[in-house]
Formats: sequence, C-alpha cells, structure tokens
Amino acid sequence: MVMFFAIATWQRTVGGDFMESCDQVLLERILEIVNLNIKPSLNMDGGDISVVSLEGNKLYVKLHGACSCCPRAADTLKYGVEKTLQHFVSNDLVVVAV
Repeated sequence: MVMFFAIATWQRTVGGDFMESCDQVLLERILEIVNLNIKPSLNMDGGDISVVSLEGNKLYVKLHGACSCCPRAADTLKYGVEKTLQHFVSNDLVVVAV
C-alpha cells in the first residue's frame, strides 16, 4: 500500500514524462527482443514482422512476406511472438495484428 502511494505521488509530481519514459524503455526492450529473437525465425521462412505501436499492454504488429498470407499466422502471433515477448518482457503483454 505504501509503495503504491509513493508511485502515485511520483507520477503526479513528474507528470506524463515519467509514464512516457517507462513506455519508451518498454518499447526499446520489445524492439530488442523482436529483432534478436523473433525476426530471424520469421525471416528464415520468408516472412517478417514490424512493430506498429504500443498502447498500454497491447503491442500492435504487422506481418509481412510469407507470414502475411500464411494460414498459421494467428498461431505464430499467439504462440510464437506473444509468448516470447511475455517471457522476456512482460507477462501481461498482448500482441495484436493490424
């Protein structure tokens, strides 16, 4: 309870800059994992992925190449991309295709 109050107080004091800073750090970590762990696997199958945006715990991505028309694309996003990011970044991260 005290910890929550301290964070809430800090957020009010610092304003939006604190939350933007946290989002930026999170997005940088996501991009690092995508580039190092996810893209190489997709590239080997003729596909690719790009991060469109991060809104809260939702990461919006777009599949390209062979992945964009693959019948298993939904499985790749859910069980490949999302699970990898949840493991390395945050358990509550949700990947959404655009």
